[in-house]
Amino acid sequence: MRRLLIRLNSDMRTPFFVINILLIVFFLFETSCFGFSFGVVGGTGEEIESKLISQKIFNEIAMISPEFVINTGGIFNNTMFDFSNDFSRKMFEQYRKYGIKIHAVASPMDIENDQNAKEFKNYFGSVSKSFHFDNSFFILFNLVKRSSKNAVIEMEDYLWLVKEFEKSRKFKNCFLIIHFPILGALERYPGSYWEEQKWYKKILELIMNVPNLRYVIQGYEKLFSLRTKGEVNFMTSSGGGRPLEAIPADGGYFHYVIFNVEPDEITYNTYSPFGIDYKVYPENTGNRTKVKIIVSNVLCNELYATPFNGIRVLMPAAESYRVVTSNPTVKIRSLIPVMGRKKIVVLSMQSSKKTNRFGQHEEIILEVVR
Repeated sequence: MRRLLIRLNSDMRTPFFVINILLIVFFLFETSCFGFSFGVVGGTGEEIESKLISQKIFNEIAMISPEFVINTGGIFNNTMFDFSNDFSRKMFEQYRKYGIKIHAVASPMDIENDQNAKEFKNYFGSVSKSFHFDNSFFILFNLVKRSSKNAVIEMEDYLWLVKEFEKSRKFKNCFLIIHFPILGALERYPGSYWEEQKWYKKILELIMNVPNLRYVIQGYEKLFSLRTKGEVNFMTSSGGGRPLEAIPADGGYFHYVIFNVEPDEITYNTYSPFGIDYKVYPENTGNRTKVKIIVSNVLCNELYATPFNGIRVLMPAAESYRVVTSNPTVKIRSLIPVMGRKKIVVLSMQSSKKTNRFGQHEEIILEVVR
């Protein structure tokens, strides 16, 4: 290190010094990964019971607060009512309000008419697109055409996907997100959801030759499953509220998935709704200078050490706040001013091994510092 500093000091007089430093910084940013998380959910429901499940899944994802969420399709519904009153749209507005970016692939229902297609583009942009985050490249590939209820591929779609896989090569990880499964759990034979077997085989062959492709994340089937072919994991996740298509032992349970991408590994957890929650006592109106927050975890083994980065508490506006708890991971993540001289205090924490007969719980005191 000392030799490097001496060399840099002597080089500062040369015209190439700034260029060299910029190249070093660029290289570090291109090759580093600090770790991030993202959520996966699919199959939002309009029925009363499905709305309750979908809303609870949103509440829990907001509590965990990943960097973004991927929806595997089954978002919008044909409705005779004003689209602004549609439950799915209201829920996605909540995601926006909480600062959680949403990416989605379309189901046939999502773009089956002009109005739905317009709404989909308004919320999610192009039906096929890509983006990168840290050391990972994400490809959302549209398989849906209005002329068919199955997956439809044309030559231009295939060539687009080839180019996107080429772009992904400079990233350590690649994720492909589609609606109709390539390897699902309910298929009677491989490619049964596809209009033409020749395109199914071409896409599968292409996928199996992408060296950094880690996961193909799929929708359509209302369940959870994970199948592996070669080095590629094929995950089906569409248990976000619509009626399920299998028994629990075969993946037929309501769920969402949280991925954690670290520099050297990718892990995920599958969560069932109604497992975690937090309450503020007295009622969370923002009028109290001191409140108690109870973070509860009914499924204590499942969620041990899960980071909760979106615990939101309404408090009177103040310059500073104090947190009192036995859990050293609890921190004030951010302060968000709101109308009426109040602030939303956003807390982050990891759950610890406190259990009682109701499961795992944490007690936090939050108070205004005068």
